Amino acid sequence: MACCVLQFSLFNFAFLHLSIRVIAAMLASLLPSLSPTSLLLPSAAGAVTSAVPAVFGQMLGEAAKTNSEPEPPLVAEFASRHGVNDPKGPLNQAGLPETVTDGEFVVHIRRTSGVDGRSFAEEERRIRVAWPDERDGTSLQDVAAALNEIPGLKASIAEDGRLVVMATDKAVRFRFGEDSSGLLAALGVGETPLRQAFDNFVGNALYGQMLAAMRKSQRKPAYFHGGRTEEIFQQQLDHELVGRLTSAQGGQLAEAMYEQQFNALRR
Repeated sequence: MACCVLQFSLFNFAFLHLSIRVIAAMLASLLPSLSPTSLLLPSAAGAVTSAVPAVFGQMLGEAAKTNSEPEPPLVAEFASRHGVNDPKGPLNQAGLPETVTDGEFVVHIRRTSGVDGRSFAEEERRIRVAWPDERDGTSLQDVAAALNEIPGLKASIAEDGRLVVMATDKAVRFRFGEDSSGLLAALGVGETPLRQAFDNFVGNALYGQMLAAMRKSQRKPAYFHGGRTEEIFQQQLDHELVGRLTSAQGGQLAEAMYEQQFNALRR
């Protein structure tokens, strides 16, 4: 009986995966015919002129205001969205989702002083990325070491391979700027609140709803069911699966829709 239940669950999961790919292909083919960006934003208080839910429209409206800022805000801590499989390996062989090239990126630092904190000094540090395809090329560990040479900053690599940067001084704030290497984009640095809201919407609306529908189609097994405890932990597992599906499979779909609909807001 347990074997049958396992086979049934694997079949449903495979069917879910296939359905997601089919829907993604259909949506991608329909992108040119979708409404322009202005139709996806609230035209008046509480009113949206498209099929996008009002709540999401309000989220986009608020995010668009933030996205119009000329540069990202200064922060005291940062964690990249993507990580590497091998922190000591060259960047293009470490599992990053995008290719890195020879170049450099800029770190902007602001140090405040005085009782009121109104006095400050700004500086720029350039981090070099060299030979990311070669055996002795720059690794993420090398990048962290270079960031650690900046007074007031501490960089490390988390257990999941993500880059973590923190200000060790309360008077220090930083942000990442110009990048000719593509490393910041590969790490997921500088994503605007608009893009984050859009990615969350795609994940919850597509994968969350489809996974919930799959769970409803399953009947409780006659044996080996954990009762209410299993249902609670099943919800937590589904939440984790939605996040991983969005990160692994939803990137291309979300990227295409984002570029099509919100390119005007990013200029």
